[in-house]
Amino acid sequence: MKTIDCEFINKRFVSEKDLLREDERFNGEVEEIAREIALNCKEKPVILLSGPSGSGKTTTSAMIKKQLEACGHKTRVISLDNYFRTINPEEKASVDFESPDRMNSKLLTDHVNKIIDCVEVELPAFDFVSTKNYPSGQKFKRKKDEIVIFEGIHALNPDVINIDDDKTFKMYAGVRTRITCNDEIYHPKYIRLLRRIGRDLLYRGREIDETIKYFDSVERGETMYVAPFKNRADFSIDTFIAYEPKVYKKLLAYKLDKIADKNSEETVQRLVSFLNDFEEIEPSLVAKNSLIREFIGKN
Repeated sequence: MKTIDCEFINKRFVSEKDLLREDERFNGEVEEIAREIALNCKEKPVILLSGPSGSGKTTTSAMIKKQLEACGHKTRVISLDNYFRTINPEEKASVDFESPDRMNSKLLTDHVNKIIDCVEVELPAFDFVSTKNYPSGQKFKRKKDEIVIFEGIHALNPDVINIDDDKTFKMYAGVRTRITCNDEIYHPKYIRLLRRIGRDLLYRGREIDETIKYFDSVERGETMYVAPFKNRADFSIDTFIAYEPKVYKKLLAYKLDKIADKNSEETVQRLVSFLNDFEEIEPSLVAKNSLIREFIGKN
């Protein structure tokens, strides 16, 4: 795990060119992984991509897809969210939303094997509002030169997808950089939490204090169900974009300050202290294809 200092970030990332250079660095890492996969995709036409919440799995999958298609391989991304089991109303209060037990592992494993063998499957769908799984009516049959990415937090768990290792590539995306500010060391989880806050405000109508409230449960789920399998990955990528704290300072610091006035919880106070050490930068300077657009929106 590498470490970067907030003073370096403040000085190094000021202009739009500075930000673009950092995005290009990350894009180059993704491109390198995609090229290696493209060379061996006949033997391994499926990629299992895992990572904790807020790691940027969705955007990383889309970027891998784009690079593979640039190499001449049509690629499809399938979200493991669609393999969640139906949750009945009486279960909602007690269900562990991070547990792999939520997955229909039998169906998922069957579909991965059939997709590898170019056998047609009907993909399922999951409605997060009703918490019901249902047949989507969407049929899919992989062509021989096609690559499929299965993306989700449990993608590397062999109890969830139980197939031979030599049939798939495995990839882990996560924030692996710690940040030092005035002799304080901030764990990468704070970056992932800020990402979740931004995304939840934008797309899920969830207030900041609610996102923070559930974050301990999310972290516990990562420790128990995701992190133990990251060493299975053929490729690991650090999705930290070095200038992103400066963007969150602009977008979230004022809102967090208001919450901190009424909430003495340690996580809230740590986030406020963390962002206080950064200069802000306008989100409009962030490239449209930057990974952090997943968390701050397209505009």
